Amino acid sequence: MTPFRRHDRYVLRAFWTTFIAVLLFFTLIVIVLDATERIRKLSRNWDQVAARGQHPLLVLGEYYLTFLPFLWMKLLAFCAPAASIFCLSRLNLRNELLPLASAGVPVRRIALPIALSGLIIAGMVLVVQETVVPPLNRRYMRLARIVMRNSPDRVTQVPHYHDPGGGRLSMQA
Repeated sequence: MTPFRRHDRYVLRAFWTTFIAVLLFFTLIVIVLDATERIRKLSRNWDQVAARGQHPLLVLGEYYLTFLPFLWMKLLAFCAPAASIFCLSRLNLRNELLPLASAGVPVRRIALPIALSGLIIAGMVLVVQETVVPPLNRRYMRLARIVMRNSPDRVTQVPHYHDPGGGRLSMQA
């Protein structure tokens, strides 16, 4: 028995194309919704960002490039099952599952490429979370402060705490 038969490759290709389409669709929706707010806030301090020697649109572009791994870590948990459902639905609508079952291919064998793809996606999430995300976090937070009109180098508002006796403690003190 060969590890990957022709029908396995066919189901794999159908799953991965559906998975990429679903992931790009939800990524586009989140970025468009988030960009409307970010562009509005960035337009308020456009001159301040330009005075620092940075082009505001390049800062926004880099912000979203560093935002993608964080976004995908959240979306992958939803996109993989959704893509498997859409993939099997599409194969069923095109009457491609019934001939496989009629040819004697067990349902488990049809679902095996999708299950293995889910394990590969989970492994990729684990590797990316441990290797790519931590170094990007500092750069992403710096760009977020620039886009959100905060100073990238220092804390602008110092919190104050009040004790029960009415005294005030400042983090600056």
